[in-house]
Amino acid sequence: MMTHKFDSGVASQESQYEFPYHYIPILEDGNFSQHLYWSWGINYLSGLDLVYSSLSKEKFNSLVDMGCGDGRFLFGLEKRIKNKDLLGVDTSQVAIDIAKAMSPMVSYKCFDICSVTQPLEKFDIATLIEVLEHIPIKEVDNFVMSIANYLKPSGKLILTVPHTNKPVTSKHYQHFDSKSLQKCLSPFFEIETMEFFEKKSRIFNRIINPILRNNLFILNNKFLLNTIFKYYRKYLLTCNEDKCGRILFIARKK
Repeated sequence: MMTHKFDSGVASQESQYEFPYHYIPILEDGNFSQHLYWSWGINYLSGLDLVYSSLSKEKFNSLVDMGCGDGRFLFGLEKRIKNKDLLGVDTSQVAIDIAKAMSPMVSYKCFDICSVTQPLEKFDIATLIEVLEHIPIKEVDNFVMSIANYLKPSGKLILTVPHTNKPVTSKHYQHFDSKSLQKCLSPFFEIETMEFFEKKSRIFNRIINPILRNNLFILNNKFLLNTIFKYYRKYLLTCNEDKCGRILFIARKK
């Protein structure tokens, strides 16, 4: 009986290690904090949900996430779909180690896709989530060709990139509009659909964002957080190109 209780407790504790919560509270320079906050969180999660929604309409058995980073996209995808061959690839061993720890049911590998001319495995779908802008401009053509090499005939590429409506940050080499992105992909892919999202909004900048991010309080009410998230998804996610911050493209390998 005691063994059963112990085993149950171990299982409960093990499930909590899905996220390293012991690292949340910190005391730094005499300042105590027990919360983490990412100002782009609502934008990022909504963008991921947009990709998940697109994938739900596709028939596939295998998917490779190029530039998977710490695995956040595949972490969410694995919870939504089962019995699929999922692989995350990145050149950062640190990111891959985190991805393996956070989603051990997914396969991850650390290597440069451009260094492999004949992949041992090819996939139905490749995803490229907020990655292409991090590739040096002179290397983009080779990078896109390498992605195509990892796809089966008529395989699909689903990607998101920041739009030129947003200024290029220090981490990025370039941003894209619909024409420049089509030109970039056209040697290897045929565009099927495009969607513009992350709408510019004074309401978000002047009201919603200050509620979520300020120095006085942390909004922790589930009803209010869910209300804000639903409002953002309904009114501020998708839009026309002239008001968007990011683009989602679905393209088929030629």
